[in-house]
Amino acid sequence: MQRLKINLHGVGWRLKKLDLSFDDFEKLKAKALNLKLPFNEAIFDSELFEDELISGIYNYEGLSGETQSGLMDFKSQLEIWFAGKKILKFTMNDLFPENLLFPLYKLQTETFDFTALKPGIYIEQEEIGLIASYNELINKFDINDLTFDVLELNKTDKKSRILQGIKLCGKALAINRMDSLINRQHCFEVGF
Repeated sequence: MQRLKINLHGVGWRLKKLDLSFDDFEKLKAKALNLKLPFNEAIFDSELFEDELISGIYNYEGLSGETQSGLMDFKSQLEIWFAGKKILKFTMNDLFPENLLFPLYKLQTETFDFTALKPGIYIEQEEIGLIASYNELINKFDINDLTFDVLELNKTDKKSRILQGIKLCGKALAINRMDSLINRQHCFEVGF
């Protein structure tokens, strides 16, 4: 068996809906007032979690929640390695049939309506670097065995596409490694 490795380099996007009970939210909001910071800024401050108001949570990353994430920028690159050799390198822009003479890759598209978010607290982040690395042991490689999961993101001001995951023969590949830096983040509430 040979190792298949797929690396996603570039700009990533992540949206996390925090699983906070109303009581936990009120505790954190009261602590934010003591820090003299609005909640959407205080959530990123480590002092907010100093008193361990929520058991076992020491920063916002420890809070559980639903996450949507993936590779965002059309200039971002995908590398496919098989048996220790780089066999393919292309930009995310090359995934989409409207940019090509004929489709080269299988896509599975899902729509995410940003304007119809459920009530809650959300953290949106943009990161740069190695967004994901996938590894799998296989006998032989065929590009037609890969399916790229694309999330069409509908925001009020723009539409964008995010490469959310990759499937090999219908089985979702698990992220093996990430190495990125957050370069933009903000927190917002939707009817909470």
